[in-house]
Amino acid sequence: MTVVSRTTSIRFGAPADLDAVAAIKVANWADTYSQLIPADVLAPFLDLAHAIDDLRDSIAMADAHFLVAQDSKGDVIGFSLAYLDEEPDPWLESLHIASAARGRGVGTALLREVARAIRARARDSMRLGVVKGNRGAGRLYKRLGASLVGTEPTAWARGVDHEIYRWADLAELAGPDRNSAT
Repeated sequence: MTVVSRTTSIRFGAPADLDAVAAIKVANWADTYSQLIPADVLAPFLDLAHAIDDLRDSIAMADAHFLVAQDSKGDVIGFSLAYLDEEPDPWLESLHIASAARGRGVGTALLREVARAIRARARDSMRLGVVKGNRGAGRLYKRLGASLVGTEPTAWARGVDHEIYRWADLAELAGPDRNSAT
């Protein structure tokens, strides 16, 4: 477990976390994407049971790296899901923070842990897709060193595009080696 602050820590996620994680994801999709994606296209992604099933299948993949952030009470307040063996770069599938926990560095801490895991596999880059128009996410990724490298249609919804962000070198995002003397 990584302690981010006195009130937040990050650990590997487990199947027992899926209800909480899915609730965060569905709430974020409803909040963020209701203005960006047509309602009929968005509707299946707002179904909690569907989100739990999808996440269960996703975390079972061999290269899945599933992390959760929790507060001092042990409540899940965010998560990340990345595929570390994806080509041409490891792929950050999901990063979601509960709305009440935003702005406290939780997303940045999760991204740093993902970057460390990728670097531990002797890889140094990462990509992700952001639904076009999600400016807040784009600002976060740019602030943390990603570059916008293109726009393409999503594979999961007809008529929805996403912007592709990429870190060519994760060294700065990963930060100093946690095992080195400071």
